[in-house]
Amino acid sequence: KNYQKIRKKLNCTYPKYVQHEAVLYDPKLKQWLFLPRKVSNETYTEFSDETKGSNVLVFMNRRLTKITGITKIGSLEPLYGFTSLAKLPKTKHHYIATKVRESTRTNG
Repeated sequence: KNYQKIRKKLNCTYPKYVQHEAVLYDPKLKQWLFLPRKVSNETYTEFSDETKGSNVLVFMNRRLTKITGITKIGSLEPLYGFTSLAKLPKTKHHYIATKVRESTRTNG
């Protein structure tokens, strides 16, 4: 149900898709942060999936009932997707995220 809310807000309802790996709850913000690895406005195919990297950050309230914000982080790099997200210690609202290159048969 919550996943469907994110998909709808990102205009990725079925058969389009969003793939999540990097999710974090920030108790000070009282919000969930989602950095989707992939966001696709197309039906899944093994070939096209290789270029669906994301640069979107989605905020949801603590009960996961409402999307409170969506923002883009940097420029879109379709071959890279977010895989992890962590809050930097001793900071108010600073985070670090990891992006990886989709290494596949078509792009090495």
